[in-house]
Amino acid sequence: MKVGAPWVNYSLKIPFLLSLLGVILISISGWLGGALSFEHGVGVAPQHDSPEEEVSKVRFPA
Repeated sequence: MKVGAPWVNYSLKIPFLLSLLGVILISISGWLGGALSFEHGVGVAPQHDSPEEEVSKVRFPA
């Protein structure tokens, strides 16, 4: 059932290009969101631990 096919003259070029554009834009958005949170610390509250808490987090090789 090709309901929307007459709108694009039965060619799949336009729907494919729009889908590809959407994937590219979502990828760029994810990249920029990761950069904001990991590189710039946007949306992340700084963690202030006491020296005792810092020592308890250290992992030693088994």
